[in-house]
Amino acid sequence: MSKSLWNHYFIIVKLTGLLLYMGNTMVLLEGDILQKCLYFFLMTLFLFLTIMTEMTHHPSGLRFLGLGEIIFCILAYIFYSGYAVIPVAITLLDMISLLSQRKTFYYLVGYLALLLSSTQKANLTSHFLVITLLILFYIQEKIIVDHYRSVIETNEETEGALKTKIVEEDKRHQEALHKSHLRYENQMLEDKNRISQALHDKLGHSINGSLYKLEAAKLLIEKKPDECQNTIQDVIDTLRESMDEIRMILRREKPDKKRMAQLSLQALCDECEERYHITPHLKISEESGKIPDNIWEILLDNTYEAVTNALKYANCKNIYIEILTLNEVVRCSIRDDGRGAATIEDGMGLSGMKKRVRDVKGYFDVETEVGLGFAINMVLPII
Repeated sequence: MSKSLWNHYFIIVKLTGLLLYMGNTMVLLEGDILQKCLYFFLMTLFLFLTIMTEMTHHPSGLRFLGLGEIIFCILAYIFYSGYAVIPVAITLLDMISLLSQRKTFYYLVGYLALLLSSTQKANLTSHFLVITLLILFYIQEKIIVDHYRSVIETNEETEGALKTKIVEEDKRHQEALHKSHLRYENQMLEDKNRISQALHDKLGHSINGSLYKLEAAKLLIEKKPDECQNTIQDVIDTLRESMDEIRMILRREKPDKKRMAQLSLQALCDECEERYHITPHLKISEESGKIPDNIWEILLDNTYEAVTNALKYANCKNIYIEILTLNEVVRCSIRDDGRGAATIEDGMGLSGMKKRVRDVKGYFDVETEVGLGFAINMVLPII
C-alpha cells in the first residue's frame, strides 16, 4: 500500500463501511421506489459530509460540515428511524472528535445511539456490535494514531532544527577557519615584507657602492695598484659590515618560539575539529614566555604524537591540551575522553615521548582506564 493510502486509510475504511451499510439498508428497506431514492439521497449527502470532515482542516469549514452532518442525520432518523442508528452513531463520534478533548470518555456516550434502535429490537445486537467496533476504530484513529503522528511531527521538527543548527555551526566554523587562515597568511606576508624592506634599506646602498668601487679597482689595478688595493680593502670592510647587519636583522627578525609553538598547536586543534570533528580544548598559561626553545620543541613533538595517537585509537569527542608554567618547571597534559585502555604497551610513539622528556631530566607519566580516556602528563625543567 502506498504512503498516500496509508495516510488516508481511516477515510477509506469509513467510506467503504458506509457504502456497505447503505447497500444493505437499500436491500432491507421496505416501501416504494420513492422512499428508497429519498433514503439514498439523504445518505449520499451524509456520506459526503462525514468524509469531508476528515479531509478539511479549516475551523469554519469544519463547523459548517459538522452542522450539515447533524441536519441530514436528523432527517434520516425522522424518515427512517430504524435504519439511521449507524449514521447517528457516526455523527456523534464525529462531533466528539471535533469538539472534545476528552475523547476516550465521551466516545463511550456513543452507546446511547443504541436507544434509538428501539423501533427494531431485532437489530439491537447487530447495532451494538457495529457501534462497539466504530468506537474502537475511532479511538485507534483519533487518539492513538493522532498521538503518534504528533510525536513524529515533533521529532521531524526537532530533527530539522538540529540539521539547521549543524549547518549553521559548520558554516560559522568554516568562516572562522577561513578568517584564521587569512590572519596567518597576512602575518606571514607582513613578516616577509618587513624582512625584505630591512634588507633593502640596510644592504642595498652598501652593496651597490661596493660594486662601483670594484669596477673602479678593475680599471686602476695596473696603473695605480696602491690605490686599487685601498679600494678593495674598503670594499672588504663594507661587505663585512653588511654581513654584520644581515646577522643583526636575522637575529631581530627571528620568530618567537613561543608564538610559533602557539600557532602550531592552534593549527593542530583546527585540524582536529575540521577533519575529525573532535572538539579541542587548548590552554597555555601566560607565563609560558619563560619556557626555553629546546623545551618548546619537546612539548610540540610530544603533543603532536599524543594527539595523533588519540585520533587513531581513542574514538574520542574531546581532546584537552594544557601547558602550565610554574616556578622552575612546566607541566603539560594531553588527555582525551575516549575508550581508554586496560593495559599500556610502549610502542615507538610512547617510547620516543619518554626519551625526549627524560633526556632533559623531566618526568613522564601515563594514566588510562577503560571507558575513561587516556592522559599523558609531563613535567619538564625550564632552568
